[in-house]
Amino acid sequence: KIESTDSVAVNPGTFDTAVVKPVDPGTIAKVIKRKSANIAYSYFNSIKRNDLKYIGAYLSIKMPEAKVRETLRKIEREQHIDSENEDSSIIRSLNIPLVYDSVEIELMDPAADYTIVKTAHTKDKQRIDTINGNKWEWSVLTKTDKKSTTLILKITAYLPEGSEELENRSIPIRIKLEQTMVRKLWAVLLDDPKYLLTVILVPLIAFFGKRYFDKKKAEKQNQT
Repeated sequence: KIESTDSVAVNPGTFDTAVVKPVDPGTIAKVIKRKSANIAYSYFNSIKRNDLKYIGAYLSIKMPEAKVRETLRKIEREQHIDSENEDSSIIRSLNIPLVYDSVEIELMDPAADYTIVKTAHTKDKQRIDTINGNKWEWSVLTKTDKKSTTLILKITAYLPEGSEELENRSIPIRIKLEQTMVRKLWAVLLDDPKYLLTVILVPLIAFFGKRYFDKKKAEKQNQT
C-alpha cells in the first residue's frame, strides 16, 4: 500500500521542469486583487501492468491547501468505492498566485505508455468556478513493459481573453511498474503472439509428439 501524504504541501518551486512566463506589470495591476487558487492533485508512484488507476485534480479559490487536499480525497472516496484510489493515492497541492479567468490542466503522456481517458470532465481548459471549484480526472491504463514511466501534469492559467498565458507549470509524475514473473510472461504473450507459438507451443508439440512416437515404437517392439 502506498503511503499517503495528504498532510504534505509541495512548494511549486521545487519542480525543476516548471516554466513560468514573465507577466507584464500592467497585467499584474489588473489581477492583483484577485484571489489565488489552490490546486490538489492525486497520483500513484507505482502501478501494475493492465491495472486501471485514476489521476485527479481539484481547484478552489476559497479553500486553503489542506482543505483542497481533503476535498479531493473525499471526491475519490465517493467516486471510486472499493478502489485503491479511495485511500492510497498520493495527494499533493500547490498554489497559483495569479489566477484570473480560466485554468487548463492537461495530463500528458510523452512516451505513449498509457491509455488515458477523461472521466470527470470534458474539457481540460475550464473557467474558474468560484462557488464549487473545478474538477479534473483521468483513468490511466498501462500498455508498456518499461520499469518506469513519466506522465506530465501541465497547468496553465489564462487571462480573460483566453489567449495570453499568465503562468505555465509542468509537473512530472514518475511511476514505476510492478511486475511478477507470471505477469511479465503474460504481458509478453499479449504483446507478441509469435512468442507463444515459437517458444511455448512448438516445444510442447515436439515434446508430446516424441512421447507419442516412443510409445508406439515400444508397443511395436513388444508385439514382436
